[in-house]
Amino acid sequence: MAMLDGLLVHLLSDPEGMPGPLAIAILDEHLARFVDIGIPV
Repeated sequence: MAMLDGLLVHLLSDPEGMPGPLAIAILDEHLARFVDIGIPV
């Protein structure tokens, strides 16, 4: 949950520095460590 909150703060405060697709990729990679979402780590 903290990871998602941190990404959200970056997205809202600096959208150019943290574009949406990058935030999604970071979150996908993080979640793939805990559940099988079909993304190789």
